[in-house]
Amino acid sequence: MQGRGDWIDGEFRRVEREDAVIESRSPADLDDSIGRYATDPARAGVAVESARRALAGWRRAPYERRAALLERYRDALEARREAV
Repeated sequence: MQGRGDWIDGEFRRVEREDAVIESRSPADLDDSIGRYATDPARAGVAVESARRALAGWRRAPYERRAALLERYRDALEARREAV
């Protein structure tokens, strides 16, 4: 299983329950499991509200700032590609 928690409001929140798992499947082939992730479904509402609050700041950020953040995220994903 990958990860052991949720990132909400700028902090990592650990999931201790073993049954709190979500499985991600390929939309092209639902038999293809991409991974199993520890998450607490009870936190979904909190995560959605956090994302809504963050959206206002994201919208106000200049294009260059948003592009730079997305490029950093892409680079971080590419750096971890081999680890997965």
